[in-house]
Amino acid sequence: MTELSDEQQRDFEAAAFRRLVEHLRER
Repeated sequence: MTELSDEQQRDFEAAAFRRLVEHLRER
């Protein structure tokens, strides 16, 4: 299990959130 820095963690969460939003907007 790799540890991410706070900045990497925020970037990962932001990317996942954007994908979720885009998915919901397609409906």
